[in-house]
Amino acid sequence: MNLRLRHLISKQTLNKLTRITSSSSSSSAIFVAHHNHTQNQLKTPPFLPTQIKNFHSSPQLNHSVSAAVADDEEDEDEAAMNEFLSRFVHNMRGKLNESYPDCDKPTIDAMLLVIVEKLVSEMEKGGNLEEKLVSGNGDFSEDLWKTVWDEVKSMARFASEVGVRGDMLHELRFKWAREAMEKAEFYEGLEKASSMWKEVADKVHEAGEVISPQEAKSITGKCKLVTEKILGLGKQDDFDTVVSQLLNEWKELLQPNRVDWVSLLQRIKERDGSMYIKVMEHVLDEPSFQANIRDYSKLIDIYGEENRSEDIERILKKMSEIGMEPDIVILTALLYMYSKGNNVEQANAAYEALKSQGFKPDMEVYNSMIMMYVNAEKPKLGETLMREMELRDMKPTEDIYMALLRAFAKNGDSIGAQRIVNTMQFAGFQQTAESCALLLEACVKSGNPSEARNCFNEMMNLGFKPDDRCTSYMISAYEKKNELGKALNLLLQLEKGGFEPGVSTYSVLVDWLGKLQLIDEAEQMLTKIAKLGEAPPFKIQVSLCDMYARAKMEKKTLQALGVLEAKKDLLEYQDFERIIHTLLKGDFVQDAQRMYKLMEGQGFVPSYDLQMRFMATQSFSGKSDGSKRPGLR
Repeated sequence: MNLRLRHLISKQTLNKLTRITSSSSSSSAIFVAHHNHTQNQLKTPPFLPTQIKNFHSSPQLNHSVSAAVADDEEDEDEAAMNEFLSRFVHNMRGKLNESYPDCDKPTIDAMLLVIVEKLVSEMEKGGNLEEKLVSGNGDFSEDLWKTVWDEVKSMARFASEVGVRGDMLHELRFKWAREAMEKAEFYEGLEKASSMWKEVADKVHEAGEVISPQEAKSITGKCKLVTEKILGLGKQDDFDTVVSQLLNEWKELLQPNRVDWVSLLQRIKERDGSMYIKVMEHVLDEPSFQANIRDYSKLIDIYGEENRSEDIERILKKMSEIGMEPDIVILTALLYMYSKGNNVEQANAAYEALKSQGFKPDMEVYNSMIMMYVNAEKPKLGETLMREMELRDMKPTEDIYMALLRAFAKNGDSIGAQRIVNTMQFAGFQQTAESCALLLEACVKSGNPSEARNCFNEMMNLGFKPDDRCTSYMISAYEKKNELGKALNLLLQLEKGGFEPGVSTYSVLVDWLGKLQLIDEAEQMLTKIAKLGEAPPFKIQVSLCDMYARAKMEKKTLQALGVLEAKKDLLEYQDFERIIHTLLKGDFVQDAQRMYKLMEGQGFVPSYDLQMRFMATQSFSGKSDGSKRPGLR
C-alpha cells in the first residue's frame, strides 16, 4: 500500500475538501465556525487532516498540547485565512469544472490541492501581495497562472477586509502541504500541463484504491488454489482460454467486488508485468470490476510506450462499445504514440480531438507534433505549428528550429530554409556553421548555383571556413549547370587559403567527370580518396556503374553493380532510375531487367519514361536470340 499517497490524500482530507467546496453556502458556515472561539473548533484549515501537528508547535509537544496553547490571535488569523482560502477554492472549482468538463470530482479535488499549495507557497515568501498578483510565475502554465492570479486579484479587497495582509501571509502554517507534495513527488512543475494532469489523474485513481473503505475478501480453500493457479500462469499458446476459465472459476467462488479484483491484479503485476496486461484486459469486461476511464488509460499508456497500435485500437474499440469517449489523458497518450510512429493522419486526429475538448497544447505536445512533421518530410506543417507557438508567446527551442531547417534543406526548399534562418535570428539565435551549411544545401538542391554561391560567400563573411561538406555542395551546384570552369576556379581559390578537398568533394568530382566520360580523370579522384585512408561513400558506386556502363566496360560495370545489388536497401528511387537507364544505354539488357525487378521489389514505381523504354527493349530482345551484353573493353 502506498503510504505516501495515504499521507497525501487521506480519507479525512478528501472529506474535508468536499465539505469546503461542495456548495456556495459552505464557506460562510465554516467562517462562522472558525469565529466561535468558545468551541475551539478546527485548529487546522478545513480541508487538512486534523492529526497534522501545528506548524508553531514544539517538536516535543503532541497535537493536543499544541492545540491547547494556541492563543486567540492565532485562532482569528486562521479563521480569516481559512475563509479567504474557502472562497478561493470554491471559485476555482467552478473555473476548473468549466475548463475540464470531462474530469471527475476526485481529479478536480487533486488539482485544487496542487493549486492551493502553490498559491500559499508563494504567499509564504512574504513581500507585497499586490506585486505578486501581477508578477507571474514560471511553475504554472501561462493560462493556468493567469486564471489563478486573476482570481486572487479579484479577492484582494476581501482579503484586506478580513485581515489577510503581508505580515500574516508570511506566518501561514501550510508547511505540511509543501512537504507532503515534495515527499510524494507529486509534480515537477505545472508548465507541463498535460503530463501534470495525467499524473494527477493516475495518483487520484491510485489514492482512491488506497483509501477505499472496503477491504479485499479473505481468500481461502478452493479459491486460494485457483488464485495460485492464476498467479502461476506463464507464457503458453492457449493463455487467453486458460486465464478466462480460471477467472470465471475464481469469480464464482469469491463473488468479488472491485477491491478484490484490484488486489488480484496487484499481485499479478508484482509477479509478472506482461501477464498483468493480459489479465487486465480480461478484467475490464467484468461488471463487478466497475472499470473506469483510468483503467483504460493505464493500458493505453503501456501499449503506447511499446508502439503497439493494434492493441490500443482494440482498447479504444472496447471503450466505444460501452459509450466511453477518450479523455484528455488518453488523447495525449495517443498523440505521443502516433507522433513517435510518424503516423500523421492519426496524430492529427488526436490533436484536433484534444483541441475540441478545450486543451491548449503545451511545449511537449508542440515538439512532438513538429518532429513528426519533420520526420514525415512535411516541414511546412511543422512550421505552421511553430508560428502558432510564437503567437502564444511560447519560444521554440533551437533544436526545433534546426530540425525544421534540416527538413527544408533536405527537400531543397531554399525559400523555406531562409524563413527559418530569419526567424531564428529574430528569436535571438545567431547563425552557426551548421545553419549556414544547411541553408547552402537547400540552395544547391533548388538548382540555383548563383544563390548557393551567395550563401557560400556569406558563410565566409561570418567567419566560418568552408569545410569539405560545404565545398562539395558548391561543386554540386556548378555540376547541375555544367559550369566546370567556375568549379575549378573555386577549388583553386580555396586551396590557396589552405583548403584540402576531402571524400565528399572528390566524390562529387567523380560523379561529374564520369558523366563527361572523363574516365581517367575520374579514376584519379578515386585514387586520391584511397590515399585519404577513408572508404568511399556507397553512393559513389552509382556514379561508377553509370560511368562504366556508358563506356560499355563490362567487367567494371558488373563489379560496381554487384556492390549496389548487395546493398539494394540503401538505394533510392532516383538511384534505380539512373542505373537502369544507363544499363539499357550501354546494352546491359539482362542486368537492366534484373535491376528493374529489384526496383519494383523495393516498392518503387518506375517512371513512365522508364516503363516505355523498358517495354521497347523487351520487345526488341524478344525478337533477337537473347539478351545483349557488350564484350570486354
